[in-house]
Amino acid sequence: MNDRPVVTLPGEQLLPSDGDVDALVRAEHGDPFSILGPHPDGDGLVVRAYLPNALGVEVLERASGRMLGTMEQGQVPGLFFTRLTHPQPYLLKIRWAGGEHVTEDPYSFGPQLGEMDLYLFAEGNHRELARVFGAQPMEIDGVPGVRFAVWAPNARRVSVVGSFNDWDGRRHPMRLRFP
Repeated sequence: MNDRPVVTLPGEQLLPSDGDVDALVRAEHGDPFSILGPHPDGDGLVVRAYLPNALGVEVLERASGRMLGTMEQGQVPGLFFTRLTHPQPYLLKIRWAGGEHVTEDPYSFGPQLGEMDLYLFAEGNHRELARVFGAQPMEIDGVPGVRFAVWAPNARRVSVVGSFNDWDGRRHPMRLRFP
């Protein structure tokens, strides 16, 4: 019998499971939204971001730009986390080798494809697929952006890539949604 006390490292409860992290790093996680972005944790809110090659990340209040916290490194390089005392709109200030970048956290927004859209699509009766799939410019909570949805039943993964993320498919993986 082991009589040694169990030691919990600071921040350990804020980290996702090793299996989730491994799937995220391999770009095979079926629902990155389940571990990235903001999540209530009982003591406040944990915010996680996976930003390969980032040197550091701060969380800023969206309205004022005031720093809310500095994110710590998780289990693997590029996985960052911090705790906020309460839910609020925020931005990520990311430090890269070539400079800093302030951006929205795409994982801070809930599902944008509605249940009725999924139902009608699965039924084969959706009459407005052009407004549902593809890249759709939209504004959510005053934040302009683009919702992207595809029907790719045999894809192992789908990521949104472009010059905004240095064409790195690990940075913006999408969730699988099943009708």
